[in-house]
Amino acid sequence: MRPEAIHRPHGGCKRHRGGGLRNTCGEKQGRSRDVEFSRSRKGILRIADFKFPAALRRGLLPLHQLRSRRPVFVRDCRSELIPIFGLGEIIKSLAQKKRKKNKFIKVLEYTTVFLIIQVCRAVPFIIIRGLSNILGGLLYNLVPRRRKIAIENLRHAFSGEKSEMEIRRIARQSCSSFFLTFLEIVKLRYFFAGPDAMERLRTLTENLDELFSRAKNAHDSSGGCIFVTPHMGNWEVLPHVSSFIGIPLAIVARPLDNEYLERLIFHDRSSSGQVIIPKKNALFVLQRTLQSGKSIGMLPDQSTMKGIMVNFFGRKATTTPVPAILAITFKRPIVVVAVCRKSGRNQYEGFVSAPICPGEYTSEKNEIIRLTGEMTREMESIIRKYPEQYLWMHNRWKTYKGKKELMS
Repeated sequence: MRPEAIHRPHGGCKRHRGGGLRNTCGEKQGRSRDVEFSRSRKGILRIADFKFPAALRRGLLPLHQLRSRRPVFVRDCRSELIPIFGLGEIIKSLAQKKRKKNKFIKVLEYTTVFLIIQVCRAVPFIIIRGLSNILGGLLYNLVPRRRKIAIENLRHAFSGEKSEMEIRRIARQSCSSFFLTFLEIVKLRYFFAGPDAMERLRTLTENLDELFSRAKNAHDSSGGCIFVTPHMGNWEVLPHVSSFIGIPLAIVARPLDNEYLERLIFHDRSSSGQVIIPKKNALFVLQRTLQSGKSIGMLPDQSTMKGIMVNFFGRKATTTPVPAILAITFKRPIVVVAVCRKSGRNQYEGFVSAPICPGEYTSEKNEIIRLTGEMTREMESIIRKYPEQYLWMHNRWKTYKGKKELMS
């Protein structure tokens, strides 16, 4: 490809050593613009010195895609306008590159999940539990990074309380519980659709009516509260259960990268009357949801860059302050809930905490920290009872380089 293939507005471009091109537009007027293009042996151009977003500066695309009849004017390092040809193609190429995923892989993922759903519908619970144990064992043995994170987390959380053998057993069971959560909800979805679902639930869960009454009172007395649950037990079953007791619920969830799977999961969740709120930039939608008299459901037990430091199993962990901020802003209580599996005739044990209410305060910062700390302690008490059902594979105590304390 000849250098002349690149459009050069007013003025010539000089070749420089290394085979690249330097744009010296306006050189006759005594000005030099810091616009550089470097070319590899494969005919790839890189835009280098513009004040573009970082993703744009890193973009690579073939030479012929830079040719365009209409320029787009951008500012260079000296805030002077420069015509760039093919900027639209560059942005489009980068956007496609970021979200591009092989369609065959997406269809394969969708087909696999769809077949698993059909199998789970047809087989009894005991087969589902056996399948989850197999998948959990594969995850534990074949993904060393997640195994290492789980074991390290357990060592810190139960230092001096549990032996190394117990820690490794809990880590393995945690992997199986992760798969069982999603296989189980497939079966329970059709379980909930039956006309006698409430009676069957009573046979599976002890003190069910008392738990429902406490959750319903928390919602009715506040006009919509903030339900939070850790990633343990079957956290996916809680939104389905809310429809039985007349609690309108909106849940925060991250959309999947596979749009086919996203449509499948979205249909599964929304079929029970749930409102799904995308996780990114969800705060405004959550505010409107609470104002409309609905409750919201969140899983706030994962580390986050934009979090505050609170104690979790004796160590500081970054935790989202969003539930506390919403509680203070709208005077709504936070209620910690969970559903854990247990052996025996009653297969599940439910938890509904006392409402954690915002009080009078002189420092909003201290009140946010207090509410977040109480919420985390309630979740920790449940996790200690069923540690094998918690998602220890997540790096809960992750540290972020250069992170400043959010509430300082």
